[in-house]
Formats: sequence, structure tokens, C-alpha cells
Amino acid sequence: MPRIHPLTAAEANPESARLLESLAAHRADVHPLLEIMAHSRSCFRPFLRLPDAIIRFSALDPKLREIAVMRLAQRMDSEYEWELHERYAVAAGLDAAELAQLRAGTADATEFTPLELAVVRLADEALAGKVTDATFAEVRAGMDDEQAVELALALAWWAGLVPVLNEVLGIALDGYVARKDEPSHRAGPRAGL
Repeated sequence: MPRIHPLTAAEANPESARLLESLAAHRADVHPLLEIMAHSRSCFRPFLRLPDAIIRFSALDPKLREIAVMRLAQRMDSEYEWELHERYAVAAGLDAAELAQLRAGTADATEFTPLELAVVRLADEALAGKVTDATFAEVRAGMDDEQAVELALALAWWAGLVPVLNEVLGIALDGYVARKDEPSHRAGPRAGL
């Protein structure tokens, strides 16, 4: 049971109600965290904008982003995040063999490029709280400043902010199943978190 009551559009302040209604109108799967964040008049809209920007408008290659997210999901043992992002990963170009290696925690050069493997290592190191200069240099060799910043934002969003909010607010993801009828990675985080 969440520690704070999730709001419906009928219960929310007018601005948050409009945002929740817009999500519903776009057939979005409204994650319980969004319904709780709707309590914040000042933060709800910006909270929605960052992951939307990371997924829909980022200069970062979507495949690299999803390799990072899937690695985080596997390392954090987050079945919810894995299931939610699997459709984004496929839309971004990950094939069954790549997903199988990520799922098993055994990403190697048989399926991944050197840059993709560096992104896997960066995700591991970010999660451990100690990114090495060598790993960052490998990643950086394959992307520009904008892409590197956006990869860091993606890692921070899916390894840090969202899991911490779910924990603090008591949002149990067991039994929560994300919609699977929006196959495009362009659908954005509005399909969940």
C-alpha cells in the first residue's frame, strides 16, 4: 500500500488533473508513482518532462539508452522495469540474443559492439557509485557531449530517482503490469516509468 494516496484526475488540483487526463487521453499507462506525484503542484509537470525528453527528444542513440536501462533493470532485479522497457528496447533495435545476454547478466562481444559494452560497464559502475575515468573515456569516444550528458541523465533517472521515489513512497510494483500495446520507444515514459 503506498504511503501517500494516489490521486485520480477528479481528486487532483486543476493543473495535475489536466496532466493526468492528458495521459489518459493518450492511452498512457499511468504508473502509481505518477498518481502520487500529482500531489505536487510545482513538481508534477517537470517530473513528467525529464523522462519524456530523455526518451522522445534525446540526441542519445535509443539503443544505447535501452542497453543501459535493461542492464540496470537486470542488476537491480527489477522485473517491472525490465517488462516495461523490453518493448522500448526492441523498438530501439535490440534483438532477442542481445536481450537474452542482458537478461542473463552476461553481455559480451558476441552480441555487442565495444561502445555498447562500454555502456554496460558504465551502467554497472554508476549503479555501484564509482565510475572510472577509463570506462567514461570508452563511452565518450563514441558520443558527443550532449549524448554523454543524456546517458548520464538516463542512468540517474532509472537507477536513482525512480527507484528511490518508489521506495520512499511505498509503491509496490509487484502485480503492477505495464501496458504492452504501445510498441514504439517514441511513446515515452508516459507509458509508465
